[in-house]
Amino acid sequence: MTVSQTVLIRVNGPDRPGLSAGLMAVLADCGASVQDIEQIVIRGQLTLGVVVEVPEGKDMLRDVLLWGWEQGIEVDFDVVPATSTPATPGVVVTVLGPNVTPSEFGAVTNAMVLASEPVRAQALYRRAAMAYDELKAGRSLEDIVRALDEGRKSRVEARVSAFLSKMTGKDVQIRLTHIGPGARRSSKLANEWFAFDAHLDAEVTVDGVTTVLERYSDQIIPDVALGKRSDIAWAVPMVVPLASEILLASNVVINVTVPAAVAAAMGLHSPEEAGLIAQRAGFVSSGIPGSNVNAEAAARVALSVMAVP
Repeated sequence: MTVSQTVLIRVNGPDRPGLSAGLMAVLADCGASVQDIEQIVIRGQLTLGVVVEVPEGKDMLRDVLLWGWEQGIEVDFDVVPATSTPATPGVVVTVLGPNVTPSEFGAVTNAMVLASEPVRAQALYRRAAMAYDELKAGRSLEDIVRALDEGRKSRVEARVSAFLSKMTGKDVQIRLTHIGPGARRSSKLANEWFAFDAHLDAEVTVDGVTTVLERYSDQIIPDVALGKRSDIAWAVPMVVPLASEILLASNVVINVTVPAAVAAAMGLHSPEEAGLIAQRAGFVSSGIPGSNVNAEAAARVALSVMAVP
């Protein structure tokens, strides 16, 4: 190997003490940097995956293959992207039984899929009903989308506050007082879409004492990291779960698409106009480009459904 590469090493074979440690020793001798690792043992058979960054000029593959031959196990490689795959949130489901069959595993999987559908259907229905009632009462599409995003933000703030209160044993209240784009960069994307360069202002209140964190992501965090703001360093980690959830919410466009579809179905806006209005109003849900496209598509579907006799 003559250039630096990111490599996925896969090890398969009978498990026994010292295998993982032996592989790590070989990698250490080669100067490789471990980026990710995962292993599982089923019926005494080891499956181990290790992603490593191999320094230029190191013939790691030869050394690892020799180690595998000496241990009597299978080793193969793939060159993979240097950027890690984003983690996907999930849950762990444990199935217990004297002899669980493949069909029973399949039934559990189907039940999980079906169980999630009512949650989605209820979320769609609540937003559609609220949008219809509010539009019929004369409220604007922009106001409705903004109200839905305000509600989303408030729920996340309340849940994070409750979690931190329970964890610390104190009365903790966290809220974001500003969510917007263009914190540091001057590009068009950064100035229009907050997920690319979030300008966040936050307040952390502990037992009635409030600490204001203006320019949280672009000024406060760097200053704390450099040791310039030790007075507020304790507050920075407390905002992280809230900021992370808000940034994740910027990819979920249900608060934009549903009201836009209802407004178009009621004849208040064209699909294209409804999509653009809803996108501009979604200060949380429209953190990245494209929500108007999804909203316009949903609006066109709504119009086609309304046209069915």
